[in-house]
Amino acid sequence: MDSTEWAKKFELRLNQLSPDMWAAIALLEQEGFRVDSGNKSGTGWFLTAHDRNQRRGSIKLQSDGTKIDFTVAG
Repeated sequence: MDSTEWAKKFELRLNQLSPDMWAAIALLEQEGFRVDSGNKSGTGWFLTAHDRNQRRGSIKLQSDGTKIDFTVAG
């Protein structure tokens, strides 16, 4: 599976979650990512993570409390 196909499937899985930071962290860890940093505020949260196996690079998740936005950083 190429990284674009993986990213689309992962984004679908993320959007099946409520926009909960802890659920997102659990899903990232299941997928082989390690969370580098994150922050939670009254209006939302963000996380950055990298692939422990170095195949997919880094990703960033951001939520405004209603949805999770997903960005592949390379």
